[in-house]
Amino acid sequence: MSDSKTDSAGQTIARNAAFLLIARALSTVLGLILVLFMARNLGDQEFGIYTIGIACGGISHIFVDLGLNNLTTRQLARHPESADVYLGQVLLIKLSLFVPVLVGTYVLLSLFQYEASTLQVVMIVVANALLFNALHSFYYHIFEGFEQMQYITSLEVVKRLTYMVSGVAAIYAGYGVFVFVILLVISDALNLGLAWLICRRNFPVRIKLSASVAGWFKLIKTGLPFGLLVAFSMILSSTDIVMLGAFRTEQEAGWYGASIRLISTLTMIPLMAASAMFPSISRLFHEAPEQLASIFADVIRPLVLLALPIAVGTSMLSEPIIRLLYSSEYIAGAPALGLLVWSVALHFLALPMIFFLSAVDRQVYATTAMGVGAAINVLLNVILIPKMGLVGASITTIASQLVLLAACFISIKGMISVVQVMRFGVQSAVASVGLWLYLTIDPAVHVLLSVAAGGVVYLALLIVIRAVGRDDWDRCMGIFRTT
Repeated sequence: MSDSKTDSAGQTIARNAAFLLIARALSTVLGLILVLFMARNLGDQEFGIYTIGIACGGISHIFVDLGLNNLTTRQLARHPESADVYLGQVLLIKLSLFVPVLVGTYVLLSLFQYEASTLQVVMIVVANALLFNALHSFYYHIFEGFEQMQYITSLEVVKRLTYMVSGVAAIYAGYGVFVFVILLVISDALNLGLAWLICRRNFPVRIKLSASVAGWFKLIKTGLPFGLLVAFSMILSSTDIVMLGAFRTEQEAGWYGASIRLISTLTMIPLMAASAMFPSISRLFHEAPEQLASIFADVIRPLVLLALPIAVGTSMLSEPIIRLLYSSEYIAGAPALGLLVWSVALHFLALPMIFFLSAVDRQVYATTAMGVGAAINVLLNVILIPKMGLVGASITTIASQLVLLAACFISIKGMISVVQVMRFGVQSAVASVGLWLYLTIDPAVHVLLSVAAGGVVYLALLIVIRAVGRDDWDRCMGIFRTT
């Protein structure tokens, strides 16, 4: 592949990552507004119930996904002409699994002996995750497969706007969490129709439902490594909340959930970058494998430079951040926020490696690494949560992410430039030390001023040590230019 084509591939990844980041940034802002409104007006217990529902819905969703979404992205990136029949098989599999997974989830949650009102809300959220959210995600991966992420940007904004309007109206009117989740279901149904319409009008896809049992088993077998990746990812991110609700209290789950909701906004950064990288790496692996290292370096560099300062700043300002965004009712969750942000720093590095391994047909190894991390997560949660509560859950998350990062790095180091990655890490560490020193002597000003000033200090230090320069500015400005 020529240098011009390599640059074009890198620019495509950058543009798609930008569209995904814009979508996530806008949806995150709208979603955070809604979450803060919920937390302040529902109280920690009802907010905890909703948080448990979201966690259970995420875990249940893996049993209708089965890795087929990520497999769809790879299939369409490599063989777009197969879309009609392939997507029909995937769609019918998902619809067929809805009822059995919903019933199984209800039976399992009944064993935790939640109160009837709690179980009712949780099951509504789970049903929505298994049907409307699952199909919504299905269309997102079609857009990713064709590398047209701008449609995801539009859909995410519309989705979050409908969430915010309906959610704020329900809670402000005093209807509580039950009516709130009902309105979310209606919003997701409408947004699914919009996704279908965009796909129908803008893509050469006419989905043909196909009930080939042999074809289904082949797809599920092929997608199983991806499915296990999703399953282990959900275990890593959601079992702590479910166990806190079962072993401790819904109130403590609410405190922890408040921190998790903030942390989850940060995890969208590596997720969007890795998602944008995935189809291009899948294609280059067959067409020009010698270009993989440079593409990966372009993706991992900004993530390395962001991860450490975010961890340092958030851990030092965890209490004022909780007070600002929530209220003193949630201050007990500040220690969890200060710890969890370090797991996010590890996640910034591990997630692109997982996507990279999956794109170069090493998904079995990636799945194994995720499985080991998930097993450690469950084991430590069972041990630490009953004794240490949300602090134990936070320590468990850090340990799990550290094991996952180490395992992925061992596998990927032969395909990337380790020296480059280490250089990025050293540059970030040097500037982050300066950030830490600044925050230790920072006068008692508003937390927003501390965050803004800290960001300026960190960026200035990166410029001084020549970690970033004019070429980075030119690249950022070139993302939206026509190639």
